[in-house]
Amino acid sequence: MTEITFVNQANQPVDVTYEQRLTWIFLTWPSENVTMNVTFAPIPQYEVTCTSQNGKIFTTLPDRNPFRDESVVLTFKSDDGYQLDKVFVNGVEQQVTVGQDKLYPTLTIKISGNVTVQATFKQLDLVQNVFSSDTFTPAEKGNSLGLILGIGGAILAVVSVVVSIILVKKKSSK
Repeated sequence: MTEITFVNQANQPVDVTYEQRLTWIFLTWPSENVTMNVTFAPIPQYEVTCTSQNGKIFTTLPDRNPFRDESVVLTFKSDDGYQLDKVFVNGVEQQVTVGQDKLYPTLTIKISGNVTVQATFKQLDLVQNVFSSDTFTPAEKGNSLGLILGIGGAILAVVSVVVSIILVKKKSSK
């Protein structure tokens, strides 16, 4: 609220004692009929500008600008083969957390002015699985190599058994 005025039935100003506490108005109403006029100031809205390459930034308010003191959740989704590297809000690097969905990193910001968000995504070091078109991150490299060696070992074991059976049959047929 920016202004409160009181007028009588003749539209003349009337002095009324009042006190404003947060969103409440406490007043002593006069003995005559009065009209209370209240003028409200608009709550400012601010822009959130997001930029990124090799990934996307989603906001909880995609269709409108947030109001002052409103919280906005930013969610960072990397393109295939990339992962979130750094996030900057108005040029200051921020720490992000994994979201409630446990899939994507998030950051909650409280709006007090225009905000610029920049996210950088870095390319993953990928290893190609020779038995399929699946790709693995470096953390999974050991597992994929174990799978390859396990399958290779199984094939080698089967070949060894077949060769052994053939050799045993040849010896026994002599």
